[in-house]
This record gives sequence, structure tokens and C-alpha cells, in this order.
Amino acid sequence: MMALKEQIQAKLAEKKLQKHQTTLSKPPRYDDVFFEGVKWLDSLAGDPVRESYPRTVSLECIGMDSGSLNRE
Repeated sequence: MMALKEQIQAKLAEKKLQKHQTTLSKPPRYDDVFFEGVKWLDSLAGDPVRESYPRTVSLECIGMDSGSLNRE
């Protein structure tokens, strides 16, 4: 009786594994619905934000000196 129970459990585990692998191996769907959705989301976002701040910040700007970075 235990052997039958083990066989059933093994088959169920195998089916679960196959289902999981099948789900993960499907490629993403890029069709008209996808591209229309992207276009709609982009329209909700509005205009791109312009950068109005410096890309880099000097240490003096934030009140630090280069000596405080050298921690040994």
C-alpha cells in the first residue's frame, strides 16, 4: 500500500514540476494589445521631465571635505 502511495506522490510531484516549467518557458506576448497598452501608459505619463539640477555634486556643495572620505 505504501508503494502505491509513493508512486502517486511521485507522479503528482512530476506533474507539478512540468506545469511550473511550462509556465516559465512561455515567451512574453508582444502583440497589438501590448503595444496599444504601452502607448496608452506613455500618454498618461505626460511630457518627459527636464533635468534642471547638476548631474554631479561637489563635496564642498554638501559640506564635506575630501579628508572625511578616507576612512582607514
